[in-house]
Amino acid sequence: MIIKPIKTKSRLSRINIVFKSGSKVEFGTRFKFGTAHMLEHMMFKGTEKRSSIDISREYAEIGAMVNAFTSHNEICFEMTVMTEYLERALDIFSDMILNATLPEEEFEKERLVVMQEEESHADDINSFFADYEFETMIDGYLSKTVIGYKESIESITLEELRSFKNRFLDISMATICIASSMSKKDAKNTIQKYFGKASGRVKSGPKLEKNVFKEPKEFFIERSDISHNYVDIIYPAFERGNDKSMPLAIAASILGGGMDSRLFEIVREKHGLVYSIHANRIELSELGFFNISFSCSKDNVEKVMTLIDKAIEDVMDNGFTETELNNAKISSKMFLCEVDENESYVVSNKMKSEIYGYKTYKEKFEILENTSLDDVNKVSEEVLGQDRFVFVFGKTEEEEDYAEPL
Repeated sequence: MIIKPIKTKSRLSRINIVFKSGSKVEFGTRFKFGTAHMLEHMMFKGTEKRSSIDISREYAEIGAMVNAFTSHNEICFEMTVMTEYLERALDIFSDMILNATLPEEEFEKERLVVMQEEESHADDINSFFADYEFETMIDGYLSKTVIGYKESIESITLEELRSFKNRFLDISMATICIASSMSKKDAKNTIQKYFGKASGRVKSGPKLEKNVFKEPKEFFIERSDISHNYVDIIYPAFERGNDKSMPLAIAASILGGGMDSRLFEIVREKHGLVYSIHANRIELSELGFFNISFSCSKDNVEKVMTLIDKAIEDVMDNGFTETELNNAKISSKMFLCEVDENESYVVSNKMKSEIYGYKTYKEKFEILENTSLDDVNKVSEEVLGQDRFVFVFGKTEEEEDYAEPL
């Protein structure tokens, strides 16, 4: 177990407990898709000392805010509480994490809850698009949804949850980060009082094959329940922490980051073909994307694609300008200044820096300052010069609207 204390001026204490074994360990193993996520839910369902109702009520008595999430790479439990109630909160929190019994009487009820969550997830257009794209583009564990699938959730057993917990949620595999006004020494001692002595290391999880991109292609996905066609143009890019990330982020800002961006001015302001159009850099632990997205009527998709291709061709031939670079830097600095003045964002960023090795806002500011136009143009040429994935979600034919006779 590793403990990472962070000194703050806040009257609140924040604790993150991270187990770096999320849904990825279901890929190619006996564990069914959705097991990690189901276990995360069940960890709140009681211990030998407390029922799930007891846990909820005791947290409420001290105003503690508790949450959890599962991703491909981790299961994380979070708690925020006023520092004066920290000891009481940790007594509940540690009991929940260390002594969860995964009671049988709660299991089927929680399975129904997760099934409803999966249905809601499937109904959400953005979630549907993301799931389809990841499954289509990627070969590896990132291609599978964290929440699982109807059939896999229905078949998960309580014995499998307990086996997963024993193997992957042992406290020796945890990184605990505490942000508090206490001294770092006192904060560490407080955590050790409830979770045990820190060894300074964590057990490594199973080794998996790295995620890789499949061959880029174009896809049309029929969706009769939406009125617009939604389009994502995706170029393979860089994983989180890559030195080329900042130049690519600046390129995304210039190309499609706001109302002054090239694509917004060309596609919306000049031709009026879309309501919005965006370019984004998306980073994951092992790979990343450069994404251009828009929605429009079915008849305008080809027109918009032609304008985007011309804009990209111009970037490849002529690059961006110093004026565009300076404007993008100023807007990026404003964003970094805004988040750096928000205590919650600062603490969250420091926790991610300690646990995952994320860049701090101060480090990002320095990298931004030192990014040159040549850096941005070279990275843009490298990424936009590749073959790309194109996803179009929508209708093939317009459906007539009519009213039933009374």
